[in-house]
Amino acid sequence: MIGDEHQNAPTDVSGDVQDTDVQPSDDGGRKARKRTPKKVPSEKPVTRQIRRHTPSERAEKIRRIEDSLAKDGLSLKAAVEAVGISDQTYYQWKRAEKPADVSSTLSASSVPSVSSPSATPPASVGSELAELIKLEEENQRLRRLLGEKLRAENAELRRRLELD
Repeated sequence: MIGDEHQNAPTDVSGDVQDTDVQPSDDGGRKARKRTPKKVPSEKPVTRQIRRHTPSERAEKIRRIEDSLAKDGLSLKAAVEAVGISDQTYYQWKRAEKPADVSSTLSASSVPSVSSPSATPPASVGSELAELIKLEEENQRLRRLLGEKLRAENAELRRRLELD
């Protein structure tokens, strides 16, 4: 029908048909992406205050978490949230607490003395360091001896096989 193209054309307030020029696009028939306006943050981002806990507060919170785990049967995540810290903070505090406990038991019982079997456990950090240095020197000496022995065996095998 004639005039069908004007039936769907937009009209202005007076009811007259407006001419709309549709021009072919240069994008090869692709749909144009809709552009969304950039969002401008209306307020500052919320930053968390870092709360420093004293060692006694840390110990108390760790004790409360462990009590919740043992007595109440809570999951670790629930127990940690109840105390008000993250599970990663709990693990960090536990790790920081361990070396003091482990070092006293480790130095007293599980580190054998190479120099003399009747040696007493070290009393201070300085003596632990000295013992560690002695162990390192002993390891180097043993590595040199092993290297010499292996070189001698290698030379003997080469001589027997007539490779040299």
